[in-house]
Amino acid sequence: MFINRLIHHGILVRDPVVEAAIQGYTPDMSIRSLQYRFLQATGLTHKTIEQIDRARSAVSLLLQGTPILDTAFELGYFDQAHLTNSLKRFIGKTPAQIALEKHG
Repeated sequence: MFINRLIHHGILVRDPVVEAAIQGYTPDMSIRSLQYRFLQATGLTHKTIEQIDRARSAVSLLLQGTPILDTAFELGYFDQAHLTNSLKRFIGKTPAQIALEKHG
């Protein structure tokens, strides 16, 4: 109900350009325009959304039992420290803590 009221009053809207970019399509507009639309629609930059998505993918791999170093390599993190910093920032846990959840 609350969400429907926000939509009805135009407070909550979908931006099809942002949605397409998140899904990997390249919109026909300048990078600056796209960055502006991301900030307006989500309050986050496109890069931050990509980093969150990559962190979620890392969690999934770790929970499946993929070793930490393999997870970092597969998802394009520079090294294990880069993966650790990203997961602590976006998930609130280290890769080791997440990997332990699989066993616990």
